[in-house]
Amino acid sequence: MSFKYSLQLLTPLALSVLVASNSVALADPSSGVSRKEDIHQTLYKIYKQQQQPDLMQKEVTAITALNPNNILIQQDFANQLFLAHRYKEAVPYFLKVTKVQPMSAESWASLGDCYMQLKNYPGALGVYTKAVQSQRQNQDFRPRYTLAQQYIEHDRQERQFKLQQKQQKEDQDE
Repeated sequence: MSFKYSLQLLTPLALSVLVASNSVALADPSSGVSRKEDIHQTLYKIYKQQQQPDLMQKEVTAITALNPNNILIQQDFANQLFLAHRYKEAVPYFLKVTKVQPMSAESWASLGDCYMQLKNYPGALGVYTKAVQSQRQNQDFRPRYTLAQQYIEHDRQERQFKLQQKQQKEDQDE
């Protein structure tokens, strides 16, 4: 294998590592992050840039095995899953984040957004309630809460309408 060919193979990987190392840090290096965790975080960043969610998930699993309290990586991965429209997969990660950080209004709201996309309106209403309760001055999650209420009411009316139609059909058949 020639040096030129080796360099051509190495360049995309080197660029990925360089870009990943310059992206937003997922953990503060002074916080006692182990070398293994740092390597897995770097790999996570590379896979994130390459938009490879399955490989990202392997790195998240490895990172949380080394440091179960690394909520930032779990939150970032949940956000990536949400952006990829993989709402059902994002829910457990948002649940972990809200369990560790129960006053994180953004996490509650993101979980509610997943539930809305999954058409679990009562679940969304419940977590939007928590988002509203823990929101700060510059946040306002009440519109999402109201929207979830409207969807629940719409579903109730639709079920009632279908029930009435069914009853009318049964009455006509008799």
